[in-house]
Amino acid sequence: MQPRDAGVMTWSEAATVAQVVAAVALIVSALYLRSSAKETKALAMQTKALGDDTKALAVEEQLDREIRYRPHVVATMQHTPIRGGEYWRVRMRNVGVGPALDLSVAFVGNRGEFGSRRSLVLDAGEALQLDIRTEVLTHPEGLFNPPPGFSMPGGSQYLVVVCNDVLGIRLRFLDGLPPEPWRASSGVPAPPWTKW
Repeated sequence: MQPRDAGVMTWSEAATVAQVVAAVALIVSALYLRSSAKETKALAMQTKALGDDTKALAVEEQLDREIRYRPHVVATMQHTPIRGGEYWRVRMRNVGVGPALDLSVAFVGNRGEFGSRRSLVLDAGEALQLDIRTEVLTHPEGLFNPPPGFSMPGGSQYLVVVCNDVLGIRLRFLDGLPPEPWRASSGVPAPPWTKW
């Protein structure tokens, strides 16, 4: 056997060194991939949090826009025997910031009489007085039913105002109760009063 030169490896030594280098490279790659996976997971969580924040801002902006253009109709009525018949005088004022479009007003009087006027417009800040003749003794289904969780204030005469805002949201105003909005895009079935 010939003596080997210093610094020269045998094939088996070279194979061992190659295996060690490959193992070290594999370990370094695994550590890098593990670190990258953690960073990717952290970035995904941050992205999800940003998405949630964006959704919350979008909902807040939608509500802000709805309130910015929402009418708020305040109405009162009194029985007034005028013009040879039974009339009820209804006074309305839009104290909201948007117009009340396709406005309808209806009442049920002390004896169950019903009267209504439809297809009115009441701009923000505008007031209107109507003398409405009683028409029939029955009223449309659900028109005077209170929303879930509320009951009608005491008394035997009720006034309801239904209108749209400029964003297409249908609103119902019942005596003594907060406005009740309904929007077609909500996915909630339309209550009967929205069809009146």
